[in-house]
Amino acid sequence: MIRNILSLNKEISLKFVKNVSRRNVKSFSSQKLQPVKLAFTIYENYTSKAAPFVIIHGLFGSKQNWTSLCKAYSQKIEPPRKIFAVDLRNHGDSPHSENHTYAHLAEDLRLFLEDNGLEKIFLMGHSMGGRCAMLFALTYPKLLEKLIVVDISPINVSPNFSEMSKIIDVMNRTEMPKNVVLSQARSIVEQQLAEVIPDKGVRAFILTNLMATEDKSYKWRANVPTLLKAFQEVGRFDVENTAQYTGETLFIGGEKSDYLPIRCDFNVVNMTLHKIFSKCGLNFLIVKCIPINVRFKTDLAQTENYKHIVDLAYASYQSTDTIFGKVKLRDVPSPLLILHGFLGSKSNFNTLCKRYHDRVKPKRLVYAVDLRNHGDSAHSKDNSYDDLVMDILKFLKTVGLEKTCVLGHDIGGRIGMLLALKNPELVEKLIISETSPITTSRSFKIFPDVLRILNNLVFPPNLPLPQARAHVVNCLSRIVKSKELMSLVLMNLIQKSDGGYSWRFNNKALLDFFDELSSFPEIHNLEYKGPVLFLGGGKSDYIQKTDFPKILKFFPNAQLKYIEGAGHWLHAEKPNEFLKITIDFLNRPSAG
Repeated sequence: MIRNILSLNKEISLKFVKNVSRRNVKSFSSQKLQPVKLAFTIYENYTSKAAPFVIIHGLFGSKQNWTSLCKAYSQKIEPPRKIFAVDLRNHGDSPHSENHTYAHLAEDLRLFLEDNGLEKIFLMGHSMGGRCAMLFALTYPKLLEKLIVVDISPINVSPNFSEMSKIIDVMNRTEMPKNVVLSQARSIVEQQLAEVIPDKGVRAFILTNLMATEDKSYKWRANVPTLLKAFQEVGRFDVENTAQYTGETLFIGGEKSDYLPIRCDFNVVNMTLHKIFSKCGLNFLIVKCIPINVRFKTDLAQTENYKHIVDLAYASYQSTDTIFGKVKLRDVPSPLLILHGFLGSKSNFNTLCKRYHDRVKPKRLVYAVDLRNHGDSAHSKDNSYDDLVMDILKFLKTVGLEKTCVLGHDIGGRIGMLLALKNPELVEKLIISETSPITTSRSFKIFPDVLRILNNLVFPPNLPLPQARAHVVNCLSRIVKSKELMSLVLMNLIQKSDGGYSWRFNNKALLDFFDELSSFPEIHNLEYKGPVLFLGGGKSDYIQKTDFPKILKFFPNAQLKYIEGAGHWLHAEKPNEFLKITIDFLNRPSAG
């Protein structure tokens, strides 16, 4: 979705023309609607003069739902813009009110712009927020630069929308616990919600609204009584006649959602969409849809349509029986795919790969890849988890792997987790070494300082390689105390044909994307049920024991083990122990 939005200037435009009475539009102010001051979070870009990007959530959502994406937008969007995420009235931290119509929501947004001195904005709204955004565009077109509407239609209402009234009703009837901690309160409330809401992911989303009160009880953050009363109003979008918004508009719909009744692929729009919009006066040019459950577009079939994929360098380890056709590949167990960590490469696992191939029973093919911007793989200006996972999907497709076991260390482990969560059918087993989807070690934060020092490093002319390595050690020794990390850096130093030096990794790209890589993407309503082994070093803090209960929500069939005496690079520090634990896990038959 980020790429769709960033490319709006270049690739995608949809003129949104809605017949609406100018008199009715202008009457909102004359009716003297009482706007409320909206709570918001700002992601600053102090040098930007471009129109700010304002994001508004859907029913029962809040600005917190957009935290990760807002951070990504603030880093990637061109030209740079301030990013605002707001809480609509009766939601999040914004005031409660007895009134909840789209006219009120649009007027609140106008006041927000006025209070913050915003003359023009780039606006995106999801679901109910999308309709608020459309009405705002029709009412105040001069305040808008561009419009993005996510998974909602100005014409139709999803057949499933009526189910929302049952959700609001059960929330209104919920008996709130007292004198218990939040985790217990969530469990008690979730049991009541489960009577009406079978989907665990929906319940988890609703529970983000649960908050403690001063009297040690709990309440809903959203104004449930008002939303229940205003439910029919939220379901309608009654604006008529002749006004129009002619600015650029992008509609993004979920392929598995019926809130925006569009059927399209990545290049061709179905005629059904044109008919639906033409009936309502929409001037249709082009719409691009992404599946709602594919946050990172990590769909194997989509790799051919994804422009930023890197073909990864790799090493393979296989027996002569498979090479010369004595054993058919289809008769060989799922291969083992190894993904290295930050500043690493496939060569870090060369010895282990050979031992895996020899000792795993039955024998498996073993592949070790270089991630983009590392090792022998191509450099790219992009290095998000989205990009990294797409590269792996393309690799699997290229070498013809229908299913694989994955071992990932550090950021390679996070890529493996995302691959399994988004594409569970591709992963037989998962081994995660020294990384967590919950927390990030403070030790990981040393890497930007290392990269900056290396970026500014100057080598004297005609310096032999041993002296060049000594020069690197001397410059890094003040902040790098780990022998393993120092060795890892030195493995990336290469001498050029002119006698100068360069680095195998892409210093700039890794610095630009470090903040994104340092936290696991926000994931909802996904789990991988296959066997998972989390393996940490006894002297490391990369996998906290307190993370494990939360890890089980993503990976219910996970186990956690530690190798005593090992630090972050446990496969190098304790290779025999690492090998035994991981081979035992791989050799163990999978359930079912």
